[in-house]
Amino acid sequence: MALPVTGYPGNNAVREHAFGPHSTRDMLTPVDCRTPHLYGIRLKFYVPSGGKESDVNSRDLDGALPPPQLALHGTADSVNMTINMATISWLGSSGLVDSYVRSIVASTSITAVLVAAILIPLTTWLFSNLFLRSHRRADGAWRVAMTPYWLPLLGHMPAFAIDQDGFLAKLRDASVHGIFAINLGGSTHNLVHTPSLVRGIFVQRSTVEYESFILFIMNRFFGMPRSFNKTLFRMINDLNQIINRHLLREPGLGKMLAMAVHAFEQNIPNLASFASSPAGQSHWERASDASVWHGFKETGEPDVAMEASLFPLLRNFLGHLATPSLMGQDFVDNYPEVLQDLWNLDHGLMYLIAGLPHWLPIPALRRSVRARKRLHQKITELHRAMDTAGDGGDPGKEWRDLSDVSLVIKERHQVWRDHKIPPHLRVDLPLLWAMNVNAPGLAFWVVLRILTTPGLVERIRAESEPFVQVSQPHNGFSMTELPQLKISVAGLRTECPLLKSCYFETLRVDSAAWSVKRVVKDFTITEDEKDARGGTPRSYALKAGEFINIPFSVHQSDPRYFHSPESFIEDRFLARGADGKTEVDIGTLKPYGGGFAMCKGRVFAEAEVLAFVASIISLWDFEPASAKGWEIPDHVKASGVALPKTDVRVRIRRRKIP
Repeated sequence: MALPVTGYPGNNAVREHAFGPHSTRDMLTPVDCRTPHLYGIRLKFYVPSGGKESDVNSRDLDGALPPPQLALHGTADSVNMTINMATISWLGSSGLVDSYVRSIVASTSITAVLVAAILIPLTTWLFSNLFLRSHRRADGAWRVAMTPYWLPLLGHMPAFAIDQDGFLAKLRDASVHGIFAINLGGSTHNLVHTPSLVRGIFVQRSTVEYESFILFIMNRFFGMPRSFNKTLFRMINDLNQIINRHLLREPGLGKMLAMAVHAFEQNIPNLASFASSPAGQSHWERASDASVWHGFKETGEPDVAMEASLFPLLRNFLGHLATPSLMGQDFVDNYPEVLQDLWNLDHGLMYLIAGLPHWLPIPALRRSVRARKRLHQKITELHRAMDTAGDGGDPGKEWRDLSDVSLVIKERHQVWRDHKIPPHLRVDLPLLWAMNVNAPGLAFWVVLRILTTPGLVERIRAESEPFVQVSQPHNGFSMTELPQLKISVAGLRTECPLLKSCYFETLRVDSAAWSVKRVVKDFTITEDEKDARGGTPRSYALKAGEFINIPFSVHQSDPRYFHSPESFIEDRFLARGADGKTEVDIGTLKPYGGGFAMCKGRVFAEAEVLAFVASIISLWDFEPASAKGWEIPDHVKASGVALPKTDVRVRIRRRKIP
């Protein structure tokens, strides 16, 4: 069977494939068959000598062959053939084709795959570049330009997953305006990064919603059953009002801060035990692989220090001190593994959100699933104990004192009870996770940035000394008592601008929060002139069904707004006030987000980190354990504050207090 392929009409190039043994070709009789619906392709069949023309014509290509039938089209440079195995089997049984068919089909299929591998991405790029570019509507607003992409359906997902920061920074630098669109899995995501456009998003109420995204995170990451979604939404306003009332205002905020500060005053002098055996160390020391280091001073005198990994040391220490202010001391005592389970849960964030099956052999995924289960179990136990105590019963010796549980948890517990929600569905895990996943990591970065900036630790100590008072008691015996600590959170927040500037600069450099919303009703946002970067300010139309993403790190690393954005500059946010005093002005930085969804724990987190950092550097001296000196590790992407990519080993000594 010979197949001359004339290609599309008007193309006279001919390519011929012969189906059948060439040695017997002279025994075959040609029969022509026309199929006009296949771009004018002419097919020539050979049937055995003596055969009837009807043997072929009765099985022409207009519907008699098994679907999808034999289909050929092409040009002088390429041929594309589609033929299923049922058709091959039929042809073979009819004596029209032998095993040579398979080799021709295989070689043609390879050609087709190569052609498709070139044409599909090219066509996709041309379509996204020509038809999805920005254009002005009749009302004067502009449609957001879609960044061209090569892969249908996937869109920009590969580039986004491989190098998110570099990919977004490149698009930001190429954009004249402060908004661009990308395709993530077939969905349009409008990325907004300039201040005026971000403000335009934050003032929206009825036109955008983020509740569906919250439910998505609750279901995928925190493991809340989808069947509970509607019930939770009926209660969501009551639950949110409790958080606003007690994490942003008094008396709840003051009570939580007082409990955390008291824990700092009692325990920060015990950061390092200098115990050689892990049995004599605190769990934050064991988590940081702490050991006693012996050496010599420059004078030749013996020297002793505690060597540890700084990140796990400070993260576990702050988590241990602050968690009781939310959940109560009994919760932490009954569940000493709570922090490690929170870290394991957070490490599995991307796997859980992606919805990967839990049985996959991915260690981080499996650890996160087991950790989440334990966290839910322990929070359920707390609520059952509070139920029993509320009914006048005895919750047991493990829960001997529930009086220090925060007002946030107590009032949420009452809401759960009022709505008759069973203990295992009372989703307080997000609060516990949010309290520990960012602030302890941020404290590490603030301390490290202060230690690695020449002369800064001395300046911070001098500024904070009136508000972090350290005294050394004397008992009249040869034994030395631990230093005593007195912290004024109000003074640190209002009278220490350099410390606060370091706090915000660390948030700018070492955190990468996102805000995600979905458009439910068309609306427009308008940029101001200074954000248009050499162009004319525009208004942009956002359509219902699209998503809005605000990746704060894209703005935080923009050299148009922050000079030398890759550098830590401790006084970046210092300004001179109207009264001549130095004050903090964070300008366009929005580390907590904005609008109705702004971080509810921002006031507590700021006070917590400032008090912890000032106390740590007031009581302790740190030096790098490596002979190379101080090094800032690269980032590992996390849910908010970055994780360090490499270890930072330090030697810790207690400061001499006069």
